[in-house]
Amino acid sequence: MRLLVVWLLVCVTISAQIRILSPGSGQVLYPGRVVRIEWEHSTALATDVLYSTDRGHTWHPIATALSTKSTEWVIPSLDTVAVLIKAQLVANGTPTVVAQLQLPDTVVTAWWDASARVIALVRKRLLCQVEQDVARGVQLGDVDKPSRMCRHPGSTDSVIVADGSRLVVVSLQSGEGSVSFGGAFAAPIVAMAAHPVLPIIAAGYADGYVRIWDLARREMVGSILSQALGAVHAVAFDPSGRLLAHTGVDGVIIIEPWDNLGSSTERIYLLGHGNAGTQSPRVLALEFSPQGRYLASAGEDQTVRLWDYANWRAVHVFAELRGPSDALAFSRDGSRLLAGDRSGMLFQWSIASGDAVHPPVEVRDAIVAIGCHPLSDTFFVATASGKLSMWRMERTPIASDSVWTVVRYPFGLRLGSCRGAVGDTVALPIVLDRQYRVPLFEQSEFQARCWVILPPSVAVVGDRRLYAEHPRQSQWDTISVRLTFGQSDTVGSVPLLLLASNQQSETVRLLSPAGIDWERSVQAFILERVENGEIVVDSLCRVQQQRVPTFTEQRQAYVAPNPASDEAMLVFSAIEAGMYRIELQSLSRGTAAVLFQGSLPRGVHQLPLSVAAYGTGAYHVAIIGPSTTTAVSLLIIR
Repeated sequence: MRLLVVWLLVCVTISAQIRILSPGSGQVLYPGRVVRIEWEHSTALATDVLYSTDRGHTWHPIATALSTKSTEWVIPSLDTVAVLIKAQLVANGTPTVVAQLQLPDTVVTAWWDASARVIALVRKRLLCQVEQDVARGVQLGDVDKPSRMCRHPGSTDSVIVADGSRLVVVSLQSGEGSVSFGGAFAAPIVAMAAHPVLPIIAAGYADGYVRIWDLARREMVGSILSQALGAVHAVAFDPSGRLLAHTGVDGVIIIEPWDNLGSSTERIYLLGHGNAGTQSPRVLALEFSPQGRYLASAGEDQTVRLWDYANWRAVHVFAELRGPSDALAFSRDGSRLLAGDRSGMLFQWSIASGDAVHPPVEVRDAIVAIGCHPLSDTFFVATASGKLSMWRMERTPIASDSVWTVVRYPFGLRLGSCRGAVGDTVALPIVLDRQYRVPLFEQSEFQARCWVILPPSVAVVGDRRLYAEHPRQSQWDTISVRLTFGQSDTVGSVPLLLLASNQQSETVRLLSPAGIDWERSVQAFILERVENGEIVVDSLCRVQQQRVPTFTEQRQAYVAPNPASDEAMLVFSAIEAGMYRIELQSLSRGTAAVLFQGSLPRGVHQLPLSVAAYGTGAYHVAIIGPSTTTAVSLLIIR
């Protein structure tokens, strides 16, 4: 039998061929843009698409287990300019168990932490840490009836455990509760989620409300009616923290922006679970994909639905389940979705095609939690009887094809202005163009050769000693300067020796169809090539504006908590360095107060706002930067 299997595998390997159709060899890719990868083959095998930035030594997944012959890839900001893309045919086998542990009782909830350990809460007041095939547990000291658990947003050594309607901060090492708050409500907590950025917990209660808790202040900062007919069964934040999803008995999945919770005009309602009243519409689980493009929901109607952010429609409905599902998980690259049901069946589907990656696997016990390893194809399955098993995907590469591409970073640079007397040597700053963003290179310094366009009668580059060996030949000059990309918008400078001119202004019509006007300062600059990095920006960089990615991390501005009473946190992105002013503008009284004024570097900022002195009402928090102004809404309630 083994010889027969080997013979079949050899036959498949010989007959299976795959060829990449696009992108072509040497094609230029721009970070932030979408490239369509297409291939062809004549087999029924699944396809994995991967990329490498170190000549094929290490591979990173783009999409896996595809039954289609194309996929789209959003080019990330990479540390290299040469990228190898590979499409390979893979024989997907049924996943196998590589380790199994028996915990003392039912697993309430579990997840992988940042150290690749499984953190599990067991019903018998036991908190377990599982690493490889070894489990270590501690007894919960200040918790009577643990119902749920989530990670601590600001600590890797603690977790948040729900005890009735009370929230308890518990140490992973000792199991002792250090802080507890809440507990004033009769309804217990049945679902909870931690904000990915802020010290905030969203807890779903049996009375149908989602209550927002500030861990720093240990108090409730918001309350939302989610389910009119009963309990909230699932709460989830998207990876950026901009969206909050909650659902439960009603079967209505509610999506709302974090910076405007409870707004009836900005809420999105997703319907579909249940079948015309013949099946329960109750939704039991929610899970956002790691890239924040999809939301998966599992219902008591024995279906799993995949909702697309683009239009919030269900792009796939998986109806193979044999019982209600409480456990959902996306693979680490977001290309596959796993689900486990109460009948003990394990399923896995391809996000791109909606096809099953392998036949259903029988676990023989109700599955209560699934989690995918953050760095490998390993995942865990936890069951109602306390079994925690580690599984590995069995995947055999059959054939592959690869193509070299080039990633190019078109960012804009311009010369700032400077003034000086005749005969002065001045430093003309090289500034990042505000229409562009700076790439976050691993290498922060580059040696660049610049073409500086100057009328001969006005200035020379460098000093007189330079021209002893470097006579000037035409209307432009070339000089090598060092560029340093950091927090400042000024990345380098060009030394100029100012000479006398007999004109107030001159026009240069070289390398620019419309000409370049200037008055005692140079406004033309072309970065021809950056050495030691192969990053090219040519004279077309301004017309490439639509292709320029945002390398500086950007986050939609929001205020939390919202509504606020005394203190709030403003989170926003400064796309350029410079002076910023934050104003609190009253919509009813037409007044404005300055909450912050000062210089900020580019990047994401969190600014605490004190609003205790302002009355109840609707306000705008205006973010006034060097060249742009944005505003977010804030409701203050006394």
